[in-house]
Amino acid sequence: MTQSAAMKWLRNFPAVCLPATLLLLISSLPAAAQEAPSFDDSTTVVVVEVPVNVHLDGKTVRGLTRGDFEVLEGRQPRELVGFEVVDLAMETGRSTAQESRPRIPIAARRHFLLFFDLTAGGLQGLQGARDLVDSGLHPQDLVGVGVYGRAGAGLLLGFTPDHGQVLAVLDRLGSDFDTSDGKDSEKDPTLLARRDPLRLMPDTRAIDIAREALEMDTGGRGSGAEVYFEMNRSNISQGRSRARAEVGRFSEALSTLADATARIDGRKFLVLFSAGFDDDVFFEEETLTRRSLLDSRQGSTALRDLQRMTDRFVKAGWTIQSVDSAGLQEGRNLSGGTSLALLANETGGETYRSFNHLSGAMDQMLDKTSVTYLLAFRADNVSMDGAFHKIKVRLPNGPRGARLIHRPGYHAPKPFDSEDEGADATADRFSVAEMLLSGENSGSFSVDFLPVSFRQKDATRTFTWIHATGLEALPSDQPFNLELFAYVLDASQRVLDFSVRSFTLDPTKAGPRLVGGGLQALMDFDLPAGTHDLRLLVREPQSGRHALIRAPFEVPSLEETAPALLPPLLLDDELKGVVVRPQADDGTSDDYPFIAGESEQFVPGVHPALAPGKPVRVCLMGYHLTRADLTLNIEVYDVTDLPAGERIDQQRVELVGRSETRADGLDRLYFNLNTAGLASGNYELRASIANSGDGSSQVVASPFRIGG
Repeated sequence: MTQSAAMKWLRNFPAVCLPATLLLLISSLPAAAQEAPSFDDSTTVVVVEVPVNVHLDGKTVRGLTRGDFEVLEGRQPRELVGFEVVDLAMETGRSTAQESRPRIPIAARRHFLLFFDLTAGGLQGLQGARDLVDSGLHPQDLVGVGVYGRAGAGLLLGFTPDHGQVLAVLDRLGSDFDTSDGKDSEKDPTLLARRDPLRLMPDTRAIDIAREALEMDTGGRGSGAEVYFEMNRSNISQGRSRARAEVGRFSEALSTLADATARIDGRKFLVLFSAGFDDDVFFEEETLTRRSLLDSRQGSTALRDLQRMTDRFVKAGWTIQSVDSAGLQEGRNLSGGTSLALLANETGGETYRSFNHLSGAMDQMLDKTSVTYLLAFRADNVSMDGAFHKIKVRLPNGPRGARLIHRPGYHAPKPFDSEDEGADATADRFSVAEMLLSGENSGSFSVDFLPVSFRQKDATRTFTWIHATGLEALPSDQPFNLELFAYVLDASQRVLDFSVRSFTLDPTKAGPRLVGGGLQALMDFDLPAGTHDLRLLVREPQSGRHALIRAPFEVPSLEETAPALLPPLLLDDELKGVVVRPQADDGTSDDYPFIAGESEQFVPGVHPALAPGKPVRVCLMGYHLTRADLTLNIEVYDVTDLPAGERIDQQRVELVGRSETRADGLDRLYFNLNTAGLASGNYELRASIANSGDGSSQVVASPFRIGG
């Protein structure tokens, strides 16, 4: 590596991997997540979900019922309020591409983090990792990718159900490092701006930096275990203290990872690809044998560092599966595998010496975890202090001699504003990602959305208005922050695009408007045509109040010459809420498409509540709407009682004007909507076009309400 490349590594890699800290790129997160005001202790009710695997004589036990289990918190029995059985063998063959909704609760899904130790073994395990993802894991398993380098630990891809995306990350990580494509992410602001703070999309810049770091670590001589051990044994010959310090850095970095992921539900497996550490660094006396490493608790500081690390992994509910990156080095007497065995044994995992066909080697482990009994109990009056509560699951009515594997306890919740800018902030982002992946609607706000797609620069850009109401419960005496996380997934649960916003609101100025009209924010996505799945979280991080919705929506195929209708937009001339929309560098709206007439920028209503009897302006946009073979209709339907709706007979929509057709074929038509005589209830404004030439038709609609 050249000197300039080495300096680039020193400048850039800490942004992804801080010493002793697992990062989700904290520096790029919304500023709201980094503030930590004081808070008052309080108590809450917590529903704790406990995934349990049951084995007998090395085989999975099936057929157990709720009455077979007992859960203790301390010595106190807890009543089960939920019970579910998840058998992955029953799920095999069902295509996630045909149904995007997860059939398995997030707490019952297995999490695998493929973790590469770049300082010991490099990327020797890439082929085994590909084999595991491609052949061994279930489609419902969540998989992430991480690395450890000399600067610490980093996450390249968070837990995702999209295994194709995981394979793409592994392929990029294993490719020859090359910046000849001109995509220097250090200089390209578009790449920097699009980095996903939740890591549900791969961080290609972090992957390239990790790959370049590997080149630097090995001095250009390769990335295998052989190089590492030559370097490691050189360190040993110079003195054990340097090597022991490396054990300490490794242990602390991975311990931070364990702490940051402790609140993730579900079984968690760290698949660690590493050559381990030479046994000599763990003992004060050279006469101690290699075998005694697994039996002795009287080793050096380095050994105690590893033991403390495994304790934290156990407490966080992790199992370490160690894959020895030196396992294929024929004729080598490499002793690092013993430390890997320690990590696996202490957490209930196993060590694998040959990993070209890792899915086959791990078959027994994968089978043992294929049946999960998901137990849920309610804990009352739990202090919101983040403390760890031990639990024990027993099987008083099950088969004698059965072994139960479950999380050792749970962490009490704590307000986000009690957390620091390091591992706890990272843990919070893991929690946000898990909430979005769960797809379970919840929260204390009411949220609606309105997607409108436009053809821009030979692509489709979907502008989506988010409208949140019920925010009056937020702090009223001091400024507070709001965060919006919006992710769009396809039918196979691949994340297609995302938009993340954060802003501070002053209740002395915005409070009355929030109460009167809520918050309306604009987000945008670059998406292909088709039916997609929106996951949207609106959150006030200090209190944890939030709203999470999941809803399907359609992105139309906007062909260059084909006619297409966009949803009719109701113009709110007396907008009462707080509006937030992106701004360009010069302070003006960037590519803002919601324009009436020549230059009037407007904010459309999102499922607006209209005053009865008051006329409302409507803007109907579409492409190539003035063709002679098209017939356009726009009507009002009452959907209060019937989802299909009942058409209102009276003519209530009057055309009042149109704008000149743009060069890209976009037409804007303007109407007045007469609401006089409409009873309180739910309605839709439906627009349709019929093509007499080819018989095609299209219908679009926008909902509104009359009255509160």
